[in-house]
Parts: sequence; C-alpha cells; structure tokens
Amino acid sequence: MSGTRITDLVANLHSNELTRRDLMVKAGVAGMSASALSMLLTGRAIAAPGASTPRYLVSKIDATTLVVTDALSGAYWLGLDPAWYYEINPTMAMFAIYDQLYAGQDGSNPTDIQPLLADGMPELSEDLLTATIKLKQGITFQNTGNEMTADDVIFSYNRLAATYAQSSFLATDYWTDIQKVDDYTIAITLPAPNAGLAAVLASIPLSITDSKQVMEFGGTTDRPEFTDDATDDERASNESILANRDAQNLINSTSVGTGPFKVDQWDTNSSVILVANPDYWGEAPQIEQIIFTNIIDANAQLQAVETGDADIAYSLNPDSVAAVESNPDLQIISESSLSIQYLAMNLNEEFGGPMANQLCRQAFAYAIDYDSIINDILVGGAVRPALPIPLPLSGSEAMLEKAYTLDLARAQELWDESGVGDQEIEITYDSDSPGEGGVNLETLATAIKANLEAINGVTIRLSPMPGNDRVGQYRAGEFQATISPWSPDYPDVDTYATPFFQTGTAAAARVSFSNPEVDDLLKQGLAETDPAARDAIYLQIQELVLPDVPYIVLYQPVYRKPANATVAGVTVHPIYMMNLRGASKTE
Repeated sequence: MSGTRITDLVANLHSNELTRRDLMVKAGVAGMSASALSMLLTGRAIAAPGASTPRYLVSKIDATTLVVTDALSGAYWLGLDPAWYYEINPTMAMFAIYDQLYAGQDGSNPTDIQPLLADGMPELSEDLLTATIKLKQGITFQNTGNEMTADDVIFSYNRLAATYAQSSFLATDYWTDIQKVDDYTIAITLPAPNAGLAAVLASIPLSITDSKQVMEFGGTTDRPEFTDDATDDERASNESILANRDAQNLINSTSVGTGPFKVDQWDTNSSVILVANPDYWGEAPQIEQIIFTNIIDANAQLQAVETGDADIAYSLNPDSVAAVESNPDLQIISESSLSIQYLAMNLNEEFGGPMANQLCRQAFAYAIDYDSIINDILVGGAVRPALPIPLPLSGSEAMLEKAYTLDLARAQELWDESGVGDQEIEITYDSDSPGEGGVNLETLATAIKANLEAINGVTIRLSPMPGNDRVGQYRAGEFQATISPWSPDYPDVDTYATPFFQTGTAAAARVSFSNPEVDDLLKQGLAETDPAARDAIYLQIQELVLPDVPYIVLYQPVYRKPANATVAGVTVHPIYMMNLRGASKTE
C-alpha cells in the first residue's frame, strides 16, 4: 500500500468516515504492522523495514543505555497494556512505563506502600466502606501532555474490568463502585473493609492510563454481558472486548502512561525499547534508554552479559551462580522474592485418592528433604515458609518453628497409621517452563519422587505435561498431586491467604480445602487496620491450616540477576521483578 493511500485512510479516520478498527484492518491487509501504524497515528517517523539487526547493535552500548536480555518471544511478553497484562517477566518494563496510585518501591520492604500518583493514603469513612483518595496535580501523560485527573483513574479501572482479562478481578472484586468527587479526588465504595486496599492499588494492571488517548485508540469501558453458557469464542468476539484488543495493539508500541520511560519500539522477536520521558513529574531518569533484547536460553543470556552485549540478564541458572560470583567484571543483584513453588494435594477423594487422607499428606510433608532442595538444587538461593504465605508477610516468621521438616521415621508412622496400604501417586508438573528461581522442574520432581518413595508403600508416577494442560487440569480440580508456582498480584498477605485458604476460592477450590473457622478469620484479617492485631489473626489462620497440609511449600526463591559490574541503581523486586527507575551505569 502506498504512503498516499495510508494518508488517505488516516484522513478518513479524522473526518469520522472510518473507524479506528477499520483503519487497522485495512492497513493490516496491506501489510502495515500495528507498530508502524501507531507511529503514523502519533506523528512519529516510520523506519525503513527489512533490517534484521536489532537497533541497539547499530551504535555502541554506552553509559546512556541499559540493555536487559530476556525471553521476549513466545508466551513471556504478550503486551504492555495494563488492562491486558498478566505475565511476570514484562513487569519490569511496565513499572518503568506506568505509575499507579500507590507503590512499594523498596524491594527489601515491598509492603511499605507509599503514595505515587495519589496525594496521601486512602481516607476511610467511619464504617471503613468508603475510601477517598486525593490525586497529585499537574502530572501529564507521556505522549499527549494531557493532565492526569480523576477521569483517567476511573477510566483505567473500568477499562480493566471491561477486558475480561485474567487481571480483571483486580477491578471487579475489591469495590462495588468508584466515583469522581472532583477533578483530583475519587471515592471507592468497598463491599467490606479492606486493610490491604492501598497494596491492591499498587498492582500493575491498575496503572493509570491516558483516557483520551486510549479512547482515540478505540479503547472502551463498556462491560460486555454474557450468558452463563456463552462459549469462549462468543466471549472473545464481543464488540467491546475486540475494541480493547485493537487499542492494545497501539498501546503496546506507544504507551499511554505517566512513568519515567515510554515505549519507542515494540518487537518481541528482536527488542523492546523504552526511552526516557523528558517531562516526567518525578525524579528524572539517569539513562536515556532501556533496551530489552530477546534471548530465550538462560545460559545465552548470561553469555551476553559476559561479552558486554547486555548489561543485565533476567534469568540465571542456579548452577551458574558460582561462576558469576567469581567474575570481578560481574555482579549478582538479588533480593528475596514473594513467589513460592509448592506441591498441591487433592482433598477430594474422587481425584485425590489417598491424598484425601490427612495422615498421608502429613507423611509426605515429613518425607521431603527441603534443605537438599534449597542447598543442592537452588544452590542456597531460597528460604522456605511453613505455608503458602511467604516470608516476611503476616505470621509467616512466627510459623517457621512449626514447619514440617525431614523426619522419615515419622513419615513412615503416619503412612502406616493411615491404613491406605501400597499406593501409586501421580504428580504432575510443567514440561515446558522452569520453576520459580529458574529451577529445572524435572530435576525438582525427580528429587521429590526419591524423597517420597523412601516411605514404604509409596510409589510416585511423574507426569510432565505442557503448562497450559497442567494448569487447566489443576483449575478443574482433576488431579491427584501437582507441583505449581504462585506469584503475588500485590504485596499484601491477603493475596495469598484468601486464594489458598478461603472456601471455594482459587487454590482452595482446586484442592477442595474448606475450614469455616478459617473463613471467618480471613474476613476479620482483611478488615483489621491495626498491624499487630492483623498479624495475630493471620498467625492463627496458619496455625489452623498447618495440620491439614493441603499444600507443601517446597521453597521461596531469592531472585538473582547477573549484571555487569558497571550497573548501579537497579534493585530486584518481588512484585516488579526489577525496579529500573533509578538505573545508571558507571564508565
């Protein structure tokens, strides 16, 4: 398609003779990418196609550029639109591009939630059911100069709810209404008191976007309505969902935030490039651009850092830690995560069989050599909480002394006492991705098999399967035992306690765990605003759950990123993966 023809289409768009979606379809048919179209619509130059060399290799990597290598292609980086975001790896880019109302920026203390775009912490009504939040004034969006107001906050949250994406629950489950009080104040109506509200609002999907620009891209807050028997295809083809999908294609390559960096290039087969926002309202970035380049293999990522083709690698195999630590030109940037790798066991006898027997689950908990997993497989790069509430969240440290530890004699006693006799147990795990902390899941599963088969009467059948299949089976509750990861949506104890322990919710539903006393305490914990009293409630919850052993936490990894010794100001973060906002490089 000629440049004149594209110009005609854009002219028709601006004259309302053509919808934005029709323009994208017509341009796509002619071979024009969404990225190129976005550049045209925003007035940016379009580079000549055909060059296969990533842009960052054209010039020398100097102190103004930070290169991070990661697996961008495949299912790792699916987009940079907060309303569709749910992947882990691109969080480091999202937090550089977008601001939220609140953030816990210190990776060593992520629960220290502070205002970011908000002008103060939420002001709660006497009944704790209305949260009033004031906004900072004079903050503008990256590409348009539009001022950020209450309208943008409400639009951003309502659009997330309208996408029906995996992260939509963050905009539907935590409040019943959100209203504009004035241009710089919003009021959120809660269904129940929520002491973790500010932490929820720190989540990446609740980033604040430029409502005017997103609407120009076709984005909408119209919520689709479906019948209970609607098919996946019917849901995916809904008009508002399609409109927001179209907007996502443009947002990926443009960005619509207020953060210190903005998108310059979106190409997950080569590189994603962010450039400094010259009008950032906060502390100005110390580097001019961040380049994320696509390297799938962890060893190849490390090699790129060693040769100077990259500054930081996202992944690091545990067996490479010693080599990095002994290299004076490299460093490991690390911090404890809030992620866990755990073994879930099905309490539903139809699928769980002997796993529905509490004594069998306790036997398994005593049979696993946790120290060997941490020291040998993770090379010391992990800790282990007693339950799926990671350290140092509420009550987790007090539970350490009560955690199950290796005691094979006790494991055998419990198994014999259960009376189930000889049993074969199937354990599933992902065959196509590593575990938390970069662990090879086959290695981990093999170690667990050896541990459990030390119990007389136990035979373990390992069943690796593609991740999507395993997760689908797990979510349906049609499994016996499975090795699974969990990463937080926001830095608060409730993002673990409710899904793992509340009847009928997420992981608890999958393993058929239910305890009415725990359900009542969960409500109390969420409503309690006194930190000490809240910690006591969540400690009591964990004490009640521990004997039931619906889950065995295998480890909580330390995130370790190999980097060039010249890199400074980058911190590893359990929510944002890496906080790149303060990145700099020495000569």
